[in-house]
Amino acid sequence: MRHLLLIFLLITGCTTTSEVVISDEVNLPPPTIQKMSMKDVEFKVINGGICLSGEEYEDLSHNMAEIKRFISEQKAVIEFYKEDE
Repeated sequence: MRHLLLIFLLITGCTTTSEVVISDEVNLPPPTIQKMSMKDVEFKVINGGICLSGEEYEDLSHNMAEIKRFISEQKAVIEFYKEDE
């Protein structure tokens, strides 16, 4: 009788009902957006045309790359919230 009780407790103690929930939804945070780090660019007018020095041209190129990166990050945030609808 003792062995029967021990076997019964082992069998019933090991059987538990657990429910597995599978969901397609994943709660991810929205993409982050970094601030733009713009550099000052000073345009000069010489003989009616606009001129830039080599360093200023590099600064202008840096600014354009920053704007492109910022717009790309903004688009990622917009797509993130569109998918959430």
